[in-house]
Amino acid sequence: MNMKKTAQIVMVATLAVSMAACSTFRGPRPIDSKDDSQFENLPPAPAVEAISSAPESEEPVTPAPPMVAESTPEAPETGSANLVNPIEGSVIEAQPASNLAQNNSAAALNDLLKVRIFYFGTNLSDITALSYGGLNAHAQYLKSNAAAKLQIGGHTDERGTREYNLALGERRANAVARYLVGLGVAADQLSVVSYGKEKPAADGSDEEAWAKNRRVELDYTAQ
Repeated sequence: MNMKKTAQIVMVATLAVSMAACSTFRGPRPIDSKDDSQFENLPPAPAVEAISSAPESEEPVTPAPPMVAESTPEAPETGSANLVNPIEGSVIEAQPASNLAQNNSAAALNDLLKVRIFYFGTNLSDITALSYGGLNAHAQYLKSNAAAKLQIGGHTDERGTREYNLALGERRANAVARYLVGLGVAADQLSVVSYGKEKPAADGSDEEAWAKNRRVELDYTAQ
């Protein structure tokens, strides 16, 4: 009888506690971002170890050294540039060329020294712009070789009298001589001669032949 009463008392007490708990539960509460008190009693988050992407058995990777650009090697010495002797076509030594630009200049000078004929207009003794490059090269050669001697021969076409053409040929040769002296060539390195119409470069009585005969020719007589 006593055990039955005790069981009833325990059951009543359990029911009372359950009803009290139900009366205080109000459901989930919305989070208020302005109220920090709701987070005060939360336990700290567990620490998370960083996950390495490399396998555990792999040796540590040594960083590669920074790339350094190789320096540009110095240009090799090009030696001596060679100039063609205008008299015999032999090779003479020039000053050593220190770079490619000087080599190119020497090659261009060699080509210009091969130009020995310079043309003129009808009845004219004025040097044309087309003649400057070649005459400048010969002036440079003559200044570098004091022993060189240059004969300048003036020519005309067949038209006109012999006397007129001799005078015209002389004017043309003198024009070239003055130009070279103006560039620094010594006057005693030059000599002037006029052939007039006596030594035509081309036969014929047309404009093509006449144009080839109105000329000055350079002839080196000493080096």
